[in-house]
Amino acid sequence: MIVLNTSDSDDGLILYTQMAHAQMACQIASAWKKPEHIAQSLWDRLIDAILSHDDGWHSHDQHPTLDEHGKPNDFKFMPMHQHREIWRRSIALAMGRDWLAGLLTTMYAKDLYVSYGKHGDADQEFINELAELTSRVIQDARKRGDEDQRIVEPGCLAMLLSMFTFWDGLSLTLVGGLPWQADWQFDDGRSMLHVSKSDEQCFSITPWPLVQDNLPLSIRGMQLSENCWEDEESFQDALNNAHPIVTHVQLRSE
Repeated sequence: MIVLNTSDSDDGLILYTQMAHAQMACQIASAWKKPEHIAQSLWDRLIDAILSHDDGWHSHDQHPTLDEHGKPNDFKFMPMHQHREIWRRSIALAMGRDWLAGLLTTMYAKDLYVSYGKHGDADQEFINELAELTSRVIQDARKRGDEDQRIVEPGCLAMLLSMFTFWDGLSLTLVGGLPWQADWQFDDGRSMLHVSKSDEQCFSITPWPLVQDNLPLSIRGMQLSENCWEDEESFQDALNNAHPIVTHVQLRSE
């Protein structure tokens, strides 16, 4: 769950599910210019991977938890043991859908834990678990034939993961789920993309990477008038009666 305050002077919250965020990331991916050297079939699989990478959040987002202060757990600050289990569920679901989707989800989760994890014993064990799974999936792909071998070549896999990572991060940033970031490493760090905003709803990317000059985006969420609850039952009641909202943003060429 992505949890945002409605304003500095308001006690309300805006909530977006991870599945809704993944759908926005997929909207961005679907509008992206396909690199000429990537086959359409592989491109389609990459777009499907970004759509499905957060599927493990579905059950949690239907019944989100509260922290010790009665506030909903934002995805960045929830208990780490819950976070790891959700990633495991997302990876398993993605792997069942397509081994490439599972591999990219695994590699992305590992990169996030290496960069932002607390690096205690449990986190390090999880990182090792993800590294072992990554190695096993790559080895299996190399045994299957030329097409799969080409996909897991370091240069190709790094490029796919770079786009996957950018689409996910940009979607979260556009709705306020991550702190604003203007400069993004791209293509495994060999190039940069600059994101700027003219107002809270309009953004541009340089160099422009999309097929069309304007891309309207939307994400469905819910608005609550309070920001903390006595227990999860009362919070669930509030969710059941929350006001539905649709947030609109636009990417446009400068």
